[in-house]
Amino acid sequence: MIRCQLFLLKIVCAFLVSVIPCGANCPYKVCDCYGSTISCEWRGLTEVPPLISTNYIGLTELIFDGNNITRIPSSSLPSGLVSISLINNPTTTIEDTAFKGSANSLEALLFSDFRFTRIPDALLSLNKLQSLTIYEGTVLDWNVKVMTKLGQTVEILDLYALGLNTWPDWIQDFVILKSLTVASGSISFVPPGALAHLSESLASLFLDSNKLLEVPEAIFNITSLENLNLSNNSISNATWLPRRSNLTSLGLQTNRISNAEQLSNALLPFKDTLNYLYIQENLLTSVPNLTFLTQVGSLDLSSNRINNTYSGAVQPNLFSLDLGYNYLSAVPRFMSHLTSITDVRLSSNIVKSIQAEEFPPNTVTIDLDFNYITELTDTSFPESPKIKYLNLNNNPLARISPLAFKNIPLLLGLNLQSTKLTRLPQTLSFLTSLNRLDLSNCNKLVCTCLEKGLKPWVTSLFHSNVIGMCGATSVYDFFTQLSSACP
Repeated sequence: MIRCQLFLLKIVCAFLVSVIPCGANCPYKVCDCYGSTISCEWRGLTEVPPLISTNYIGLTELIFDGNNITRIPSSSLPSGLVSISLINNPTTTIEDTAFKGSANSLEALLFSDFRFTRIPDALLSLNKLQSLTIYEGTVLDWNVKVMTKLGQTVEILDLYALGLNTWPDWIQDFVILKSLTVASGSISFVPPGALAHLSESLASLFLDSNKLLEVPEAIFNITSLENLNLSNNSISNATWLPRRSNLTSLGLQTNRISNAEQLSNALLPFKDTLNYLYIQENLLTSVPNLTFLTQVGSLDLSSNRINNTYSGAVQPNLFSLDLGYNYLSAVPRFMSHLTSITDVRLSSNIVKSIQAEEFPPNTVTIDLDFNYITELTDTSFPESPKIKYLNLNNNPLARISPLAFKNIPLLLGLNLQSTKLTRLPQTLSFLTSLNRLDLSNCNKLVCTCLEKGLKPWVTSLFHSNVIGMCGATSVYDFFTQLSSACP
C-alpha cells in the first residue's frame, strides 16, 4: 500500500513539475500559473496586483488581457519576462522603469485599447525586443527616440487602427524587419524609398484597410517578400507589384481593380510561387488570363462585375472557383475544361439558361441560386452520376421538362425554394437517391391528382426532408393523406 502511494506521489510530482516550474510560485495571488505562463486575463483588474513572490523562475509569459488596468508602476512586474500582453486595457501611464526587470529578456510586447497618446519612455529600456504589436488607440507622438532604439532589434512590427494618415518616417529606423503591418488607417501614399532599407529582408507586408490608390512603388524593388496583403484599399493599378520577390500569398480583395489584362501581366512574375490569390470584391468585368498560376488551387472572383462569358482562363487543375455575385448571363465557357472543379459557384448572377455542355465533368454541387433561370429542359444537365446537390432557389423558375432530371439520378439535395413553380414536376421521379427537397415559399405551387404518380417517390422521403406547401397543406401531407382520394 505504501509503495502504491509513493508511486502515485511520484506521478503527481512529475505532473506538477511539467505544469509549474520547480520551486516557482505564482507572483500574483489573483492570477493562475501554468507552464511558463502567468495568466491574469479577464479578472476585472483596475491595477497591477501586488507581487507576492519573487521565486518565479521559469515563468516568462505574462498576460493581462481584458482588464481595466490604467497604470503600470515600477517594480510591479516579475523579472525575466519574455512576453507581456496588455491587450484590451485602457493603459494611460507606464512608469519609466516598469520593464527594468526584463530589459534583457523581453522579446514580445502587445498593447491594445490603450489611452496614452505618446509612446512611453519605458520602452527605451528594452534591449532584446523582437516583436511589437500596437493596435486600437491614438498615437499622436511616436517618441522617435524610443522607436529608433527598438528599430535595432524588432523583427515583427504590427500597427493596427492607430489613426495613421501618413506613412511613419521612423520606420526607416527599423532595419531588420521581417514582418511589417501598417493597417486600418488612412494612408494613401507610401514614399517610393520608404522600404528600400528592407529590400532584402522583409518577408511579410500588410497594408490592408488603408486608402491606397495603387500598389505602392515603394515595394517594387523588394526581393524577399513572400506574403503581401493590400486588401480593402482603393487600388486600381497593380503595376508596382514586387516582381523580383517570390510571393506565395497576395491579397488584393476589396479594391477597385478593373483592368484584367493589366492584372494578368502584373501577376505573371509569380507563376511558379503564388499559392494564394485573393481578388474578390473588385471591378473586373472579365476573367483575367490566369492559366500560368499553376500553384493556385482555389480562386475567388466573386463580387466583381464580370459579364463576359467568353473571357479569360484559369489553370486547368484549379479545384475551387467562386464566381458568385457578378453579372454573368451564362456559365463561362472555360469552366467545362476544369477537370478538378467539383463546385460550380454562380450564385447571384444573371444566368438565364443552362446547358449540359457548360458544366465541368466532375461537378458535385451546382449553386445557381438568385439568378434569372425560368426553365429547365431535357438538356440542361450533363449525364452524370456525380452531381449530388443542386441549388436553384430564388430563380423565376416556372417550367421543368419531364426529363430534366433524368441525367442526374443520384442527386441528394434539391433546393427549389422561392421559385415560380405552379405544379410539382414529374421529372422528380428520376431522383431515386434524393433525401431532401425544398419547395418552401413557392407561393403559386398547387398539388392535384395529376401528380399522384409521385406519391411513392414523395413518401419514400422523411417528412421533415420534404419542405413546402401546396396552399394550406404541406406537400408531404398531400401525398400521404389526400392523394389516396384521387381516382
